[in-house]
Amino acid sequence: MSAIVVSSGQTSSGLSTSTGDVITVSSGGKLLSSTLFDTSEILLGTAIGNKLIAGSTELVSAGGFDSASTLTAATQVVLSGGAAGAVVVSGGGQQTVALGGEADGTTIIGGGSAQITGGTLSAALVSSGGAVAAVSGGKVIGATLFTSGLLQNAGSSVDTILSGGEEDVLSGGIASSATILSGGL
Repeated sequence: MSAIVVSSGQTSSGLSTSTGDVITVSSGGKLLSSTLFDTSEILLGTAIGNKLIAGSTELVSAGGFDSASTLTAATQVVLSGGAAGAVVVSGGGQQTVALGGEADGTTIIGGGSAQITGGTLSAALVSSGGAVAAVSGGKVIGATLFTSGLLQNAGSSVDTILSGGEEDVLSGGIASSATILSGGL
């Protein structure tokens, strides 16, 4: 069990962590191409191309930005002022976008999920058993739902494309400007 700090101005690449480790990426710090195993990460800086597996949790805090990471049986929480782009969620992984958080271009497949609890998810691609749930206050913009992709909408959605996937508008949910292609519901 180690406490790892990536300080402002520092770049760490190719790290491999283990169970119980805690890593803090400070504002101005960068964590690149690393594998986090059952690790807690607090992201105030930038993370690019990392793999979070086996129970890892990443908190993307205000000023933090995660790009192109993968979540497998791991959790990412995008908090107010935090942002994530091009994250891939699969195999029991979950992305939560809280109030004031933003995620763009997330791919959700193979048992992965996203919970939009007040933040905004834009341009997501959802297929093959991937699921998105938007609660009251959560916004889903421009999602594309392919075969076996599901959006359960109790918040709001706009410009959803249903191409073999399904959107369920639940109590309190608002959907506008959806496009239904072959196989969409």
